[in-house]
Amino acid sequence: MLAVVILALLCTAPCAPVPADTAVAWRYDLRAGDHLVYNEVFRQEIDGSAAYGLGNARDKPFGTPFISAGRYEWTSHLFVLNTTNERLLVGVQRNRARDDSIATSLDTSSALSASDRARLQSRLRGRARYAQANVLTLSGDALKPWAARREMRSKILWDAFELPPLPQNPVRVGDHWQSTDPFAFEMRVAGTDTLGGESCLRAEGTASAAALIPRQVADSSGFVLKYWYCPASHAVRRVELEGTYPDVNYYKVHERVVFELADRKHGEAPAEWMRSADARQGVLAAAALGDSSVAAAMLATQGIDSVYSTDTASARMLLALAYRSGASPPAPAAMTQLLASDNPRVRTLAVRLLARGGAASARPQLERAATDSDYFGRRARAARRLGDSWVARVERPRVRAAGLRARASRAHATRIADGTPLGHDLPRHGEPAFSRVAVRHLRPRRLSRRRALPTHHLSRG
Repeated sequence: MLAVVILALLCTAPCAPVPADTAVAWRYDLRAGDHLVYNEVFRQEIDGSAAYGLGNARDKPFGTPFISAGRYEWTSHLFVLNTTNERLLVGVQRNRARDDSIATSLDTSSALSASDRARLQSRLRGRARYAQANVLTLSGDALKPWAARREMRSKILWDAFELPPLPQNPVRVGDHWQSTDPFAFEMRVAGTDTLGGESCLRAEGTASAAALIPRQVADSSGFVLKYWYCPASHAVRRVELEGTYPDVNYYKVHERVVFELADRKHGEAPAEWMRSADARQGVLAAAALGDSSVAAAMLATQGIDSVYSTDTASARMLLALAYRSGASPPAPAAMTQLLASDNPRVRTLAVRLLARGGAASARPQLERAATDSDYFGRRARAARRLGDSWVARVERPRVRAAGLRARASRAHATRIADGTPLGHDLPRHGEPAFSRVAVRHLRPRRLSRRRALPTHHLSRG
């Protein structure tokens, strides 16, 4: 009897089984200052030896035939900056955990030039660091489009999130619902499992590959999603997403990604996150979606000037945040470093802030900046005198996305991309997933008047 009592005391709520016949409301329990850490493992296999997804229309794929298999790992940090009216402002930063492991026939192909081989091999490498943000409901529904460009060139990742959308109504084992993610999975509660000492409900669902190939006959269960929701901790401890699809060259691509919850922390301060290179970009990405109070808190972080000289990507995001929120330029010492940056985007944003301030002390720096080697930098620095003040004549580059045009200053503030051409791995208008993801991208080259580059902000709908 004593053993039974001891066992009952040790087995508290987290290890209590979930009754299969009881409907449970699935909701996230997150608050400002929460910090969740996940291990992300991504596998990708590409078979370009034959055309896939074209039926009998063509035997060989477009492009250079090759075969590859890669394994990639990131440590994913999710931060909750703010909670208002049951809305969660979250930022995510994924940092490479170990070197990419890639085996490809490109290494031994004699039919390729050295430049073509290097170009194709670069497409197989993951990004060392990537950040994105969104505003979520307590059930995980995204109120803004997720970014299509991710830590790896992949279409499976369009629908891979640490916090997947949960069912709107209470559910029990056997219940069905349709998710609100980009691929619109048909989900069901398949059973219960124990993960990390907790009893968790396993959700499973399938979606058609037609989400990516609308004009071809597609497998109705080409993508499979599984995740485990644990009612005691109100957390999803594991997410698995797997699928096969043809890429733009009609190579056969098979991918699998797994997110596993490794740690949960509470009550952390954004200032602490800003001091870490492994967290800073994710926090700034979220701050760009927040209100003026969130932006002001980020810009007022003690020691922020050191970021301008040590982290170029974060410096761009900080400058964009300051520009959009109408903040004052950085301190003179930091501004001198920014104007001498190797990154033309940093220099351009720095001058926009400097010129808008209208201070007489900015005049010499604006005059010296008129010969910048970058086109956009020169345009931002082309100041003209109006009375006793100096005002920057800022010509924002034109960008095009889904027939809409957006100002580059807002593009900088909402998502700062690195200027690398995306090629053809973007959503297409005919794809059902198109309206639920966003490609935010800005190229530093001068745009043609006859044809704007097919880039940038794809909004919902």
